[in-house]
Amino acid sequence: EFRRVLFRSDADDLLAGVDFVVAKGYIDARRLAVSGGLLTAWMVGHSDRFAAAVARRPIVDFAPYAATAPDGARQVVSWMGAMPWEDPGQYERHSPIYFAQNWKTPTLVLADGFDPQSEELYSALRQRQVDAAMVRIPDASKPAGRVLELQTMLAWLEQHVAAR
Repeated sequence: EFRRVLFRSDADDLLAGVDFVVAKGYIDARRLAVSGGLLTAWMVGHSDRFAAAVARRPIVDFAPYAATAPDGARQVVSWMGAMPWEDPGQYERHSPIYFAQNWKTPTLVLADGFDPQSEELYSALRQRQVDAAMVRIPDASKPAGRVLELQTMLAWLEQHVAAR
């Protein structure tokens, strides 16, 4: 069933691909980074293989996302099969914030303006004393904002990955 393997299959697929290219000698396993939104937040709680992570506007907790995001309730019910009060365990099993105790990967959090999910991720990283930074780029969808976002990502990766 889709919702039971929602992120585990994506994470397993990602790691299988990484394993393949590492085994072939195409990439250096000590200098891996992961970038994205929800899947990045999931990966830093389930793998310590990455030298750095960049979380771009991630979903870290599905319950508030269902209540606050435009069309969030419909999206989340299609993923989880229920609203948070109907199956809270499903939300806990699939929300990256519930795996914060495993977070060790230096993580850059990119947000666009006020973003409660990014705030929650950054706060948990700091409370766990993980090397983390949060940068707000209000116009990330516009060319100048996108350039700033890419420059910020590259600087983070240069600091945490390239130096290894």
